[in-house]
Parts: sequence; C-alpha cells; structure tokens
Amino acid sequence: MRSITFKRATENDVLLIYQWWTNGQVMASVGFPNGLETTKEEVKRTLKSYQRNPTAEFLLIMNEDNVPIGEFTYHQKAPGMFTFNIKMGKLSEQGKGYGRLAIIEGIERIAENYLIEAIQLEVDPKNNKAMNLYKSLGFKCQKISYRHWFNQLKEPCA
Repeated sequence: MRSITFKRATENDVLLIYQWWTNGQVMASVGFPNGLETTKEEVKRTLKSYQRNPTAEFLLIMNEDNVPIGEFTYHQKAPGMFTFNIKMGKLSEQGKGYGRLAIIEGIERIAENYLIEAIQLEVDPKNNKAMNLYKSLGFKCQKISYRHWFNQLKEPCA
C-alpha cells in the first residue's frame, strides 16, 4: 500500500530540488519542457522565502521508504484562500498514486492550521493527468484562460 509523509525542505535539499527544477521531463507538465533556467542560489532563496512566510510551506513528499519523490508547496493568497503546487520529481514514482495522497494530506495539513474558504489552482487545461486528478478530488473548473502565457517552446498555455 502506498503512503507518504512530508518533510520540510531545508538548505540540505537545495541540490535535489535544483535537479528536479532543471529537468525538462519533470517540469514539462507545468510549462517548462526545457526545465527551469535557475541556479542553486535561486532555489535557496525560494526555500528561505517559504521559511519566512508564516502561511506557507515548502515540503518534500517522502514515500514509504522515506525517500524524497516530489514536492508540495502551499501559501495563502488572501484570508481563507490558499493555493498549492505539486511536482513528482522522481519520474519513476509518477502515476503510482503518490500525487493524490500528497494533495489529500497537503490540504488536511493546511486545514489543521488555517480556515480554508477556497483553494485556487492554476492548471494548464492541456495537462489532462492533472485536470483529471483534480476533478476526481472534487475540484471544479471556474475559468479557462486561453493563451494566458507561452511556454519555453513558444506554445500557448492557459
């Protein structure tokens, strides 16, 4: 049976996160098919910004063997409104149900500490795997913005 836990990302995790973020296979579904053009210093700054924000967390998703396989981040956008991002960084672990578990447990984690009135997500509607997962968890599509931005290959994204 699959299970996950969360671990707060620290400076010791910068290299791993950097490897995920610069990997085009990992980042393609979020609009960066060539990976993010970032540095380890920028990753470190991002982690520090989450650590300074009392209504945000940058968490590593750990599988049942306590191996980091992805990331779950969240932050408060407005009173009662949150957003989150999820990435499965370890490609061999994608499609095994860990993402679903991380979303469920991540939302529970937010709800333990804050009153949630709404969760707002931005998802490329062409990302069928993500769209189907969110719909299966009860999320409703409120708005689709076509050609909202362009990915690294100059392809339109929502």
